[in-house]
Amino acid sequence: MTKPLTVLKSVGPKLVPFFKTCAIFFVLYGNEPAACGIVYCILKCLPVISLILFILLDGMSLSESYYRYSRRILIGLIFSCFGDVFLVWKHKGMNFELGLLMFAVAQTEYARAFGWRPFNLYAGGTFAILGAAVYYFLSSSLDGIMSYLVALYITLICTMAWRAVARVQIFDDFRTWCKLCGSFAAIFCLLSKTTNFELLFGLVLFAVAQIEYAHAFGWKSLNLYVGGLIAVPGSAVYYLLSTYVGDMVSYMYLVALFITLVCIMGCRAVARFQLLDDLWTTWGKLFGCIGAMFFVLSDLTIAVDKFCFDVPCAHQIIMLTYYAAQVLIALSVVDSQVDELLNSNQKKTDGPIDKLFKRTANYLSQTLHPVHHVHVHREHPIHHVHQE
Repeated sequence: MTKPLTVLKSVGPKLVPFFKTCAIFFVLYGNEPAACGIVYCILKCLPVISLILFILLDGMSLSESYYRYSRRILIGLIFSCFGDVFLVWKHKGMNFELGLLMFAVAQTEYARAFGWRPFNLYAGGTFAILGAAVYYFLSSSLDGIMSYLVALYITLICTMAWRAVARVQIFDDFRTWCKLCGSFAAIFCLLSKTTNFELLFGLVLFAVAQIEYAHAFGWKSLNLYVGGLIAVPGSAVYYLLSTYVGDMVSYMYLVALFITLVCIMGCRAVARFQLLDDLWTTWGKLFGCIGAMFFVLSDLTIAVDKFCFDVPCAHQIIMLTYYAAQVLIALSVVDSQVDELLNSNQKKTDGPIDKLFKRTANYLSQTLHPVHHVHVHREHPIHHVHQE
């Protein structure tokens, strides 16, 4: 997988039209015009059209399987452009409903591009709960066909976001999330402290969290240079704190312990620098994930502004998050062909029915026709060459 800085040098010039058209749009239409005309429609669609050209320039084939991801993202961008056209005149006829359907097709294509492996039911359940909560919040303002269309669209965009998050594989470690929750609990105790006990309890929670982080990072690649570099600022921080303790002298031993644990955790995190290499190799998936989150934010702002109440700076929020979502999703196609080739070369996993059938067949085969192991002495073929 190509590193982001290398990609930036190679694909950066291809993104210049996108950033220029975005700048022109926001300069001329920083605020949504009262009457939207053909010029507004063209300028609104130009950034997405430039992303379509970007994907075509990156490489495209209608038949090769390893361009499957790029093709689906391209289709999603095309339908997004159609949706933009309908939403320009959203107050006329059924244009808003048609625009919603166009974007529904786009979300479907994005979800198909992101794939279904790994499945990650936890992320799916989380987005299902969030989607249900958003629909419940909007349902009082919906009637007629919109109640069904909004429900369908929420389902699709939550599915798209779920698949984007699931493929990044940064949310699978339940133990890590428990440690993060412990850190948030410690922050709450420290910020809402009214007694010394809450301050002490918060520091203890943080100390336990740092120990767990250091334990998770491991002790391989000891890297004493990094340890020495981190020990210096740690000592400086303790010295500065010791001069401003006031009536908190009794806590300085605990603060010293806490600074030591934080420095150890930081040392172990930096020493195992391979974590950043993992991030470099999955940056395309990470961009797709962040883009999906921006898409959810943009559409949520549209829904709240249209059906519930006026959102301040709604036009700016919607368009900024929308364009950010589209460019990040478009960037995720870079090196996607490599991922497709690697996945195709791996052993394909069967579905549960196929697995059950194969296991049953193997068991019956071994039961009915047991294999007798026979030891056969085989001479090395090189011996025969020497003999000849």
